[in-house]
Amino acid sequence: MKTAINWFSIPVVHFERAYAFYCFIFDKKFERISDPGWYEFMPFLNISDWKINWCINSDPNQKISKNWIKIYLNADGIIDDILIRIIPAGWKILMPKKSIKWYGFIAYVEDSEWNEIWLHSSN
Repeated sequence: MKTAINWFSIPVVHFERAYAFYCFIFDKKFERISDPGWYEFMPFLNISDWKINWCINSDPNQKISKNWIKIYLNADGIIDDILIRIIPAGWKILMPKKSIKWYGFIAYVEDSEWNEIWLHSSN
């Protein structure tokens, strides 16, 4: 086993808005997969060189909550670039970039669907 986490999912209500948000802040065009047999619209986001895959999904059984699991997205080497794009994307930086000593840097943001997401970058 290379990692304990296979992938994680971020629930969204407005898929198009969330998709545009994540493409914009990471400055990448993500793959989209739709499976009407599973969800009304099942988007999947993937970057092949990341060790953990992730997705946003419009599963009506998942509820958006600020008390949901805490997610730390890999922003290694690009955390400043991502933070610069958060405000123009119309969303919030809840905690600016902060040093966590030899572990690198973290920042806390709110995405387009009001999920609270952490960003992490190693030193």
